Amino acid sequence: MKSHKFPGIQIADVAAAACACAFREGNNEKTESWIEHIPGIIGGHSVIPDLSYIDPNTLDATRNLILLRYLADKSINKQPLLDGIEEFLSAVTHDLSLNPSNRIATIAENCQSDAPYFNF
Repeated sequence: MKSHKFPGIQIADVAAAACACAFREGNNEKTESWIEHIPGIIGGHSVIPDLSYIDPNTLDATRNLILLRYLADKSINKQPLLDGIEEFLSAVTHDLSLNPSNRIATIAENCQSDAPYFNF
């Protein structure tokens, strides 16, 4: 989309840039007034993530984390990402459906890795 043809996009770009600058630089003389206005800029009109998507008590969130780990491991090992994915997802879904009270433990087990970005 060409922002010069859509004034609303230009305003959104300016607001996003001001927010990014304020968050990056923190509260200082330059950003103080911007930070004061951020709640009015983003309140009610932005796309804010729904935290229910990462609730470890839900099957979807647990399955998505396990899938992310599975795909990352396959990528690290230079294996085709989609080979066997249907069977993997079916087995994970079946297991999580049979053991709903064990989802948080399942997440914890799947977060143990040699890769530093998986260790929470």
